[in-house]
Amino acid sequence: MDARRAPTRVLPVVHRLYRRTVLPLPPLGEVARPVVRWQLERIFDHRERAVHAALLGGSV
Repeated sequence: MDARRAPTRVLPVVHRLYRRTVLPLPPLGEVARPVVRWQLERIFDHRERAVHAALLGGSV
């Protein structure tokens, strides 16, 4: 080990993204809200896994 290089440490990071969505067409938007919320949760869950895999190695 090279004495000039400091050992690297991986620290856990808590990341939470708060998002607020406003859907168009108020009566229809409210009906569609559960589906849109489900889709957004899937997108952000995938993004979290992809960032984790990119930083720490592994697969998505």
